[in-house]
Amino acid sequence: MACVVVAATPVTKPRANSIPVEPIEVIRESPRASPIVTPINPRPPHADEKVAAGTPEVAPGWGNAKPLGVYAHESLSAETYASQLQVLNTARQLIEEFRQRNAPHAAPADGSHEVSPCTSPYRGGEGKETKRRPSGETGWHSDVLNIVVDHIAPNTPTELQIDIDFVGVWDVEITLKVKAFGGGLFPLLSVLHEADLVADFLPRAPGLPYLEMVEKPYQFANNDWLYHIFVTPWGPFPGADDIHSTLFFDLFDDPEGAILIYAQSPPVETKVFRGFELPPVKSWRRVRNLLLGASTLVRPSSERVFTIDPPTPTPGRCASPHCGYRVHSNLSLGGGTHCCHRCAHHPGRHGPRCTRLPHDTTPASQWETAQHGCVDVEGYFRVKLPIPRWLIPNSLLRWAVPKLCRLIYPIFLHLNESYDSFPFAKRVEEDERGFYRSIRDRLSSYAQCHSCSS
Repeated sequence: MACVVVAATPVTKPRANSIPVEPIEVIRESPRASPIVTPINPRPPHADEKVAAGTPEVAPGWGNAKPLGVYAHESLSAETYASQLQVLNTARQLIEEFRQRNAPHAAPADGSHEVSPCTSPYRGGEGKETKRRPSGETGWHSDVLNIVVDHIAPNTPTELQIDIDFVGVWDVEITLKVKAFGGGLFPLLSVLHEADLVADFLPRAPGLPYLEMVEKPYQFANNDWLYHIFVTPWGPFPGADDIHSTLFFDLFDDPEGAILIYAQSPPVETKVFRGFELPPVKSWRRVRNLLLGASTLVRPSSERVFTIDPPTPTPGRCASPHCGYRVHSNLSLGGGTHCCHRCAHHPGRHGPRCTRLPHDTTPASQWETAQHGCVDVEGYFRVKLPIPRWLIPNSLLRWAVPKLCRLIYPIFLHLNESYDSFPFAKRVEEDERGFYRSIRDRLSSYAQCHSCSS
């Protein structure tokens, strides 16, 4: 695992204000009414109903793009399609802006935008430095912090890169790229859809911020809902009490070849958003962070989840000396040779997810292998900071980001291997709004088309 800081691209970037998102659909008649959602698709379709791969009919201007998880017979109004199309165009525009700014540019001949280095020592690094560049008439010199985490978990090809571009005292633009994320596309979508289960799913570590609670208080359509997110205070950062409007789009048949997720916060001081009365901030130690725009592309990857295969037909005895436990059936937790990673590095000690099953007296078990494949992720986020830039030390970010990645990522690997044992699987089986059947149909159709074309 490596964590490095690299130089910024010497280019002046024009600033953009918050990207407006037009109201999609007002479901409540009064802002003081209770937030009761009227189901747009109150039941999954019967088996004899004809479903076009779980997607709606083509609407004007959409091309091959579609709202994700919406059935062909679902009664979305023309106004809803039109307003969602505006959001889709906004999401694509944000991606294009980031990609153009991150592309290599030639420095002007007069040297007016020459990059001046600002030494930023990184413990254990090799002369790493953060470089700053002018940003327009404000006089602020934006600085870019680049964090790379290789091999987040043992025996995986996963790589993560985050570029954190502080473009102002209160503004930051973040570019995220994850190669071969082993959580799987379907499990990842179910985690995002069943948001109320996420806080209990993710681990909590002393000294690091953690997710306290996620609510989904309002759902406008199968691909369109609000998140209400609570994160603990941490260091100089206040706790989060955030509300984000989030939409999901199917771009598998477009050049992106991916699922596009777009999120944006309601404007500052907004009391009622799209007919929903926003709750006040929970306490003085929390703030409502402002997400000016966030576009995320998630596409299937051909990479393997693990770089190893089970070494034996069935899990055998742990390879640590004097350990009598059986090898863990998940490669993510035992590497195919040990009962847990802690026992592998510290023989005789066992982690909280070690099954502690005696090898001699326990019936033989089978390997639980990852069934949902990998995805590649690209994220482009424009955020208003809750505190000024000068209160955020680079050393704190360089320490916290890799640590959080190494803490959280194994949980997603385990989810891919043992999906049926998690509470998300029960929600998928219930499928009250037909969302998951639509997703399964669409992914199956995409896989068949992709295999035929290759």
